[in-house]
Amino acid sequence: MDDFLLPPCSDVSQDIYVIGAQECCVNRREWEIKLQQTLGPSYVLKHSAIYGVLYMAIFIRRDLIWFCSDIIEGRVSTRPGSMIRTKGALALAFDLFDTSLLFITSHLAAHNHKVRDRVNDYDKICRLLNMKSNFTEFVPDKESQNENIGGIGSAEQFDHVFWFGDLNFRLDASRSTIDNMLSALKDQEDPHYEDMLKLDQLGQLMKAEEIFCGYQEMDINFPPTYKYDLNSERYDTSSKSRVPSWTDRILFKSKEEEALKILHYNHCNEIKISDHRPVYGLFVAKLSTNSNKRTICSGNFNQNIYLEGNKRRRSNLPEGRQQSAICSIL
Repeated sequence: MDDFLLPPCSDVSQDIYVIGAQECCVNRREWEIKLQQTLGPSYVLKHSAIYGVLYMAIFIRRDLIWFCSDIIEGRVSTRPGSMIRTKGALALAFDLFDTSLLFITSHLAAHNHKVRDRVNDYDKICRLLNMKSNFTEFVPDKESQNENIGGIGSAEQFDHVFWFGDLNFRLDASRSTIDNMLSALKDQEDPHYEDMLKLDQLGQLMKAEEIFCGYQEMDINFPPTYKYDLNSERYDTSSKSRVPSWTDRILFKSKEEEALKILHYNHCNEIKISDHRPVYGLFVAKLSTNSNKRTICSGNFNQNIYLEGNKRRRSNLPEGRQQSAICSIL
């Protein structure tokens, strides 16, 4: 978990950690305790939400909770009539100081040939995901409610938007073609994936402005994150022989040009318990503190997770360090 939340590419801890998961069937409490244990006593679980098998958690630096509004939730299922929500989107939004942030994690339709289904899933999420709040900045005006931005016209009201998850877009090529391309890159110290990315469905659609208009993605400089055999470095050796693809992505947009910059974008190859490799992005976002808007701050966070996570963290410290005190905010 350290390699994912505290990657070696960053020599500083972040102010906010947002973790999204799809097909999440773990014990939620134990998962959150593990996250808290990894991040340590300087962070608190501000909010977490689950929708079927979609999950998101927001950890924030402890001294910032007094400047963070309460969290707004939004949910959309893209599978009509399904009791178990396996495809769709879960969104969380809040203000930090005078800057509004929106995070969306989604799981779109699977399989190589279902490109149009994925586009339709995206369109449905944009149409139905309506983020409402007591803040007028979060409420879209009537003019923003059109076919293109629909319910998530409110996204246009947010200063920074992050959309991430298993978007399920694949490479338009045969398994043998991709295997040969990967094999040619295998021994390169600094492999470049430009030729493979030309086959990426999401990249093609974004270039044609058919999906995620206005969003950006940092250049991909890591191997396809799907589909691996469990606990191995091998891509799918089952009879289905899935084509390796970059299904897991992080996209972002900002109202103000140059107000949101991504520093690192990578996968975590050390976590091998899934057939996906998790991806992470490190961002620097410009925050505003000079408007007339007053953020309503309750200072709430999950105290039970905080106490248990840090209790376990302390018990795992080397014996000589266990005298360090943990200051709890209650």
